[in-house]
Amino acid sequence: MSRTRAVTTVLALGLLLAGCGSPDDEKTSDARTTPSATAPSTTQLESASSSEPPSPSPTASSSGPPAPFPTEAFGDLTEQQAPDRLAAALQATLRDAADGYGVTATVMSADGTWTGAVGHAEGKEPMPPDAQMAIGSVTKSIVAAQVMQLVEAGDLALDDPVTDHLPAWVHLDTNGATIRHLMAMRSGLSDYVTDEMFEGLEAHPRRGETWREVLARVGPPHADPGETFEYNNTNFMLLGVMIQHERGRPLAEVLRSGVLAGEGLDRLIFQPGERPTPPLAAPSAETGALERGGGDVPSYAAISGAGGAGAMASDALTLGRWFARFCAGEIVSRDSLTEMKANLAAPEERYGLGVMDEDGGSRPGMGHEGLQVGFASFARCLYEDGIVITVLTNEESLVTGDVVNALADAVLEGE
Repeated sequence: MSRTRAVTTVLALGLLLAGCGSPDDEKTSDARTTPSATAPSTTQLESASSSEPPSPSPTASSSGPPAPFPTEAFGDLTEQQAPDRLAAALQATLRDAADGYGVTATVMSADGTWTGAVGHAEGKEPMPPDAQMAIGSVTKSIVAAQVMQLVEAGDLALDDPVTDHLPAWVHLDTNGATIRHLMAMRSGLSDYVTDEMFEGLEAHPRRGETWREVLARVGPPHADPGETFEYNNTNFMLLGVMIQHERGRPLAEVLRSGVLAGEGLDRLIFQPGERPTPPLAAPSAETGALERGGGDVPSYAAISGAGGAGAMASDALTLGRWFARFCAGEIVSRDSLTEMKANLAAPEERYGLGVMDEDGGSRPGMGHEGLQVGFASFARCLYEDGIVITVLTNEESLVTGDVVNALADAVLEGE
């Protein structure tokens, strides 16, 4: 499930297209989101399957329950500035790995935190380290954490049928799928992402669609729940609707008072309920350019219908800060993290509950990859090394997993 393995052909179509729809069931305007692989086309951006089998899952065990999530690995992370020598090595690594594109990255370790940037934010404008960009399907991990907060509060259970927690306006056949099935991408539902979704995006960057309209496009189920793994944005669209219905408030508000509560998370936003703030990076593609998109990243058309599948934006440091707290057990409990990390699907799939549980071609870690129109992202907690790395770029064809691995190598080689 990483671009380093070119799995993003399937996963990417899901990650990029995850960005369609509006935060409520009323009309707002037009939209889409997904993860990525090696230079995927726009219509390929979020639906991947690995071309080579990954190593056995470090999470699941065939002989017993999964090992507790190692929250202690992230207990020594500090936001104090990284030593100059390490910062210089990371900046040089980012420059080489970015392949000339506009990229920002944050590395958090016990030795300190570094944030850097290379390339351009738009035209000849240098990329600022705190540029806010679309994070696509990294949104899924944040929404999954919010679901786990609801579970911890006793408001729902993972094995509840999702239909028991949806508003009456949802007429979709949910296939008897449970909340767990949706989070693990094993619902058997059809994806709302289609090639046709992209038509008219450039011509109508301000026109979006509601979540109701998005779900109305979903075809009938095509597999029994739990039968097979399939990366599917419909799953997290429904989870976003469910969260909003359970709390009786817009999803942006629920997240802000839930998993996004706390200092230093203001620029990790759920669009369009929350708006991006400068500095921003324009998407590499002309499609959905900020100046034509109504101020959303990348445009209102690209995020209005994405909902829980991929509507969020952030800068690299804020996203790193969230994942550091998440993996340290400060946002959901250690038990919840263990549940999320457990590979409920077959080992080849390496997808937990809203998190990619895979080694990224290098070191064991957990996080998520994302694509949006003109953007790509990756956030990972390396739990054997106690490092959090986030990478954001305004070039959707960049293999962000390779950048993550290069930065991890630079940190660990410098120790």
